[in-house]
Amino acid sequence: MKIKKVLHYSALVLGMMASTFYALFLVTGALSSLLEGKAEIIPMLILMILAVAAYFWAVKNPRKGGLAMITGGLIMSTYLFIISGIEGLEMALIFGSPFIIPGLIFYFTADVKQTLVTE
Repeated sequence: MKIKKVLHYSALVLGMMASTFYALFLVTGALSSLLEGKAEIIPMLILMILAVAAYFWAVKNPRKGGLAMITGGLIMSTYLFIISGIEGLEMALIFGSPFIIPGLIFYFTADVKQTLVTE
């Protein structure tokens, strides 16, 4: 049971790091692109916002929020892979993995949240 707690807290930290990074990315890079009139950033913006929101959902409800993080990361990776081809595989993994990995951890350690409250 201790390893599940460590994994759960790791997912909290990893998810917070990814969410913070992408929130800062949204505020700085994406908004400046929008102000320059580059509308092609909008789908990626929406996917990032959904993935970051899924993290906050995972904090409250690890099972459903974890699935949302996994889904958001996979959709983001797939979208980037489709628009950039095989050359963009690395970029797709860089953008999707920070949400897929904590999402998997949240999903598989979902029962830990209830035990943390009772101890």
